[in-house]
Amino acid sequence: MQPTTATRSTMHKRRELIPALSAGFLIGVIIVIVQVSYAAMIFSGSLDTFVAQGIGILLFGTLVLAVVVALASSFRGAIANPQDTSAAILAVVGAAIVAAMPDATPETQFATVVAAMMLSALLAGLFFWLLGQFNLGRLVRFVPYPVVGGFLAGVGWLIVMGAIGVMTESAFGLSLLAPSALTHWLPGLLLAVVLLIIQRRSRRSWLLPVLLLVAIGVFYLFYFLINGTITSAAAGGWLLGPFPQGSLWQPATSQAVTQADWSIVLRNAVNLSTIALVGAISLLLNASSLEIATHTDIDLNRELKAAGTANLIAAIGGSSPGYHSLSMSTLSYRMGGTSRLTGLFAASIVAFIMFFGADLLSIFPRMVAGGFLLYLGLSFLTEWLYDAWFKLPIGDYLLIWLILIAIASIGLLEGVTVGIFIAVVLFVITYTRSNVIRHTVTGENYQSHVMRTREYEQLLLHEGSSYVILELQGFIFFGTAHRLVDQIKLRLEQAELPRLRFLLLDFRLVTGIDSSAMLSFAKLRQLLGETNMELVLTHMTPTVQNQLEYGVFSAENGAPIHFFPDLDLGVAWIEEQLIATLTPTGESAAPQTLVQYLEETLPPISAEDHALPPQARIRHYMRRIDVAAGEVVLEEGAPVPEMYFVEDGKVVIQATGEDGTTRELRIQEVGTVFGEIGVYTGQTATATVVARGKAVLYALSLNDLTRMERQDPELALAVHRLIARILGRKLTQANRTLTALQK
Repeated sequence: MQPTTATRSTMHKRRELIPALSAGFLIGVIIVIVQVSYAAMIFSGSLDTFVAQGIGILLFGTLVLAVVVALASSFRGAIANPQDTSAAILAVVGAAIVAAMPDATPETQFATVVAAMMLSALLAGLFFWLLGQFNLGRLVRFVPYPVVGGFLAGVGWLIVMGAIGVMTESAFGLSLLAPSALTHWLPGLLLAVVLLIIQRRSRRSWLLPVLLLVAIGVFYLFYFLINGTITSAAAGGWLLGPFPQGSLWQPATSQAVTQADWSIVLRNAVNLSTIALVGAISLLLNASSLEIATHTDIDLNRELKAAGTANLIAAIGGSSPGYHSLSMSTLSYRMGGTSRLTGLFAASIVAFIMFFGADLLSIFPRMVAGGFLLYLGLSFLTEWLYDAWFKLPIGDYLLIWLILIAIASIGLLEGVTVGIFIAVVLFVITYTRSNVIRHTVTGENYQSHVMRTREYEQLLLHEGSSYVILELQGFIFFGTAHRLVDQIKLRLEQAELPRLRFLLLDFRLVTGIDSSAMLSFAKLRQLLGETNMELVLTHMTPTVQNQLEYGVFSAENGAPIHFFPDLDLGVAWIEEQLIATLTPTGESAAPQTLVQYLEETLPPISAEDHALPPQARIRHYMRRIDVAAGEVVLEEGAPVPEMYFVEDGKVVIQATGEDGTTRELRIQEVGTVFGEIGVYTGQTATATVVARGKAVLYALSLNDLTRMERQDPELALAVHRLIARILGRKLTQANRTLTALQK
């Protein structure tokens, strides 16, 4: 009997339940240990008596983040919790708040620190949500990578300092070398080094909780061997406890709102806002890495909104900001916890400890909490001070060190500000050195899409050095614009080169122009006017054109300026000017057609050989077509039964894009041919041919060409040679252009 749909659904849910339970339990235990360490770092020193309440606040935030992200994430096994960068910054802010109000009661100091945590979560939640709502997550990735690395290295240093404080309850200094202090922090350092070495050598996610449990066991084993007791351990500062009886969760929102010194909190608002920026970057990096690790498509904007919503709710309880944990989410995936139940089960473990785990956490060794924090700090420092040496350019690497030193010696915000300022300066220097000219070509190696007679092509090729095409790129500001003018001026000063009549600037790849560049373009126009040159501008956006028209082109003096919507139209206009000025009037008015060329170049024949007069030999095999303006000669995708010789007028070869817009590919003038490739290869038409105005065509079909080969092989050979020369000219022109663009 085949199982029903309902039965199969039940079986599937059971298969999901077991891995979700096991992964959720393990992840919940790890997160609790991590949050205990963060709370011990934030609420240290004079706030040490509030560690239990601080743990409860962070566990509340963990509960909210885990539940909301588990339900709203596009990745079903996502795990979120308050993060290390947030805790490190809040530890610094908390110490600054306590130092700024020395005469306040401990309760007021605690309330002010909690208020700062609430504000940081609100700022982060709102920032995340707005980025996701308006699909702006990608903008965060424009923050310079070395600045992010330097900031994270600085966070690592702050975590190391916080870890020392958790283990010794004293500041970093020579006092740490005293025997009583050494016994507290050296075992934590040993644990951190062991964790770091093992985690760098092995990526097994279960090793971390196992090692932490082993460390707790080793601590109590040694302590009991020297006849110690839990009471003496607590009295000697070896444990986080004792904590008050009952729930760790003691809401502090009203206390923070009513008792906090909000002026001091707002004074630290800028420092707190850095949590939102770095959190958004870290969230996006974690989500992107999670995509690769789990082979799953993740909606980044959805993750931002989920984390934003969770932080806004967590802020009500005073929690620090949080977002997706790459390590915990990856552990969930590897353990098979790919359902939303994993995050919910992890949240249930957190909730249990939050309400009933005070006694259990009160015996948690400070050495293990501090050692874990020290491991986190060292992992940041190792990644950005050691690993980065092999990955980054020397300038970026030194910038990381500079930001780290600034954070350690001056302050967090000051260090980031220094880093961003130097990164901007380096960017400007590098960008100024880059060439705003992507390609430089002339009429010798670039022609328009207008197909002309061989004579005109030779004329334009001969005169091609009289104009230069500069393809510009990037954002143009004063430095790059000034360099552009200098390069053009250098070309004009080279008397041994042919005189230029036209300069074409193509703006297709220009993203924008800074107002400071207007002076350089005004100078360029004046320079061209002095040398009797004309300026042709193509592919300009309305914004760029308005900028230049207002600041440069409205002046009376300077070179004449001509605007065209694309490069081909601009080059075609230049070619028309050259033809009009360099070709005799009669020849220009009546260019030789290909049919005339064949008639004149064929050798004379005797009447005995052919009944037709010599001038009618080629026309005998062709049919004349009179085409009206706008008439379609050839349809894209249709068979190509004939090749067409343009006797009079023009035709346009055009293609229709996926969006329905029509784009001109080529203009065929008198003396050109089209459809020859389709006739020779049997392929269908790759574009549509439309008459531009009235036109006269001569069509030669494949059947007539075959008949010509039988009846007049000399004429057929001449036609084949003519087509071969035309194709050869097209190929040569394409090769010249390609070679020029590759330089």
